[in-house]
Amino acid sequence: MAAAQELSPIGWLLLAVLASGLGTRWLGHPLNAPVSVVHKLASLLMLIFIVIRIVPAIRSSAGRPVLSMVAVIFVFSVVAAFITGVVESIPSQAGAVWLNLHRISAVATAIAAAIAVRLLFLAIK
Repeated sequence: MAAAQELSPIGWLLLAVLASGLGTRWLGHPLNAPVSVVHKLASLLMLIFIVIRIVPAIRSSAGRPVLSMVAVIFVFSVVAAFITGVVESIPSQAGAVWLNLHRISAVATAIAAAIAVRLLFLAIK
């Protein structure tokens, strides 16, 4: 349960990133810029929390290889979402391919996070 408490800020930040990302897509032009800034800052903060907290959590779950594998997939998908989001933010590089890659990596992040939460809170080995 200690690993779950240490990783809970990452989960809250993930929810903020997903909500602001969806808000960026659905809101009109006047509200798009502030929500986009929140989305980018929350993404960066989540990446920093991952760097700080994920390695000790993986070490504490050494006996549960499935959880370690899901954590690694989660980290890779977050990094992929971050990189594709950065490229998508560059006006000369923005395009449908990068946007779709960003969406796919965001979905992979959400799925890996949901599986990790299930493994952490329900203590499934």
